[in-house]
Amino acid sequence: MNVYFTNALEIQENINFNYSLFFQPSIEAFSDDYKLSALMQIEFLVNENFSINFNLGHTKDTDPPLLANNTDTSYGTEFRFNF
Repeated sequence: MNVYFTNALEIQENINFNYSLFFQPSIEAFSDDYKLSALMQIEFLVNENFSINFNLGHTKDTDPPLLANNTDTSYGTEFRFNF
């Protein structure tokens, strides 16, 4: 079982903000064991074939595998070409 929400907002004609939220509880321990994830992106459309994107992601796992962290944050930059 999981819950998923996503949305895309146009900030300006060439700037978009996209985000997704995920929630996945454990069936056996619904309130104590879950995974939560948030992904966000700002997209700058340079022209119809090229965009620059900045990404941020954050995840939380209340019962991670052995030697794994409970939380993780990632960020990155993308250069996207459409042919």
